[in-house]
Amino acid sequence: MNQQMLAEVIEPRIQELFELVRAELFRTGFEDSLPAGVVLTGGSSLLPGAVEAAEAGLGMQVRRGTPREVGGLSDVVASPIYATGVGLVKFGIENYRADNRFYGVEASLYRRMKGRVTDWLGKAL
Repeated sequence: MNQQMLAEVIEPRIQELFELVRAELFRTGFEDSLPAGVVLTGGSSLLPGAVEAAEAGLGMQVRRGTPREVGGLSDVVASPIYATGVGLVKFGIENYRADNRFYGVEASLYRRMKGRVTDWLGKAL
């Protein structure tokens, strides 16, 4: 399959995805809650035209997100591919208390994310 054929398959799905996200934003009343726009992360954000397709489908500003303020292997993880993982690690470090517990909303989020990651790793291994 050449690049043109692949683009013909992927492009409509990307457009459809962002249209569904926009519809969900309106359905839940959050369409005005993103005045600065949306940050697109992950490997698919690197696809040519992904940001433009997101802007068209969502009807708002979109930018590609990359991890920032990361020491050590910053050159290795400076890709949108790692943005979510780096963000979760930074969130955990910043919100971990001295007594080894999370509190409030952070605790609920931590438990859910820990469960999802554990399930995912269990299935992957």
